Amino acid sequence: MPRVTEIIREIILPQGYFDHADPTKGTFLHQAIAWWLNGELDETSLDEKLRPQFEQFVEFWQEHKPGLIFVEKHLVHPAGFEGTPDMFVILRILNKPEYSIIDIKTGGPEPWHAIQLAAYQALVYDNYKELGWPKGYNLYLRQNGYRLKEATPLEIHNGWKLFQAGLGIYQWRQAMKE
Repeated sequence: MPRVTEIIREIILPQGYFDHADPTKGTFLHQAIAWWLNGELDETSLDEKLRPQFEQFVEFWQEHKPGLIFVEKHLVHPAGFEGTPDMFVILRILNKPEYSIIDIKTGGPEPWHAIQLAAYQALVYDNYKELGWPKGYNLYLRQNGYRLKEATPLEIHNGWKLFQAGLGIYQWRQAMKE
């Protein structure tokens, strides 16, 4: 079963799009954040290259005080894909609690981020229908601050349509191999 990131990398984005990216930085930062949220991180073991973004995450968490539902949880969708949303939280925006997905990013905004967020929203919704459709946010962690950006309904709508098309192409290619 294909993962959300696999569909985006192999079908939706141009070939070679991530050739110059360091895939380990985001992975290690996500793991450190998950351990921290679960009270399992020895902060003295944190790689100094990750410390600025990690500290920006801690600042975000302390300022917004979200209620954690889960962090880094593997989910499966009946349409035939799977993924691991970074976190599902209750986030207070203008004193109104909202079920929200937060996807952590170490770079700047990219058009494909809404595609990934839409797929994660579908995964979470399908597994937690009783909570309703979650809001979607990208949390950009930088050396000198963070930015929490909500995806607009149009971005999510278009992102979901693009993801569904990518999933269909992926599934068709797999069927052609059989």
